[in-house]
Amino acid sequence: MSITTTADPIEVCAGDPTELFANPSGGSGTYTYSWTSTPGVFMSDLQNPSAYPQETTTYTISVDD
Repeated sequence: MSITTTADPIEVCAGDPTELFANPSGGSGTYTYSWTSTPGVFMSDLQNPSAYPQETTTYTISVDD
């Protein structure tokens, strides 16, 4: 399995929204998602959640097949 991730927009001002995208391929096609952030205030189990960062933030996703 492989995964491509993107965000739109990539750069935002504090409090503005960004949409996170996870596009997995391969495997069984039945995926579960776990998004987290650093700093650790964001969590989501959606494939493509919206986030509203209040400071410089890095988003990480774990995808299980």
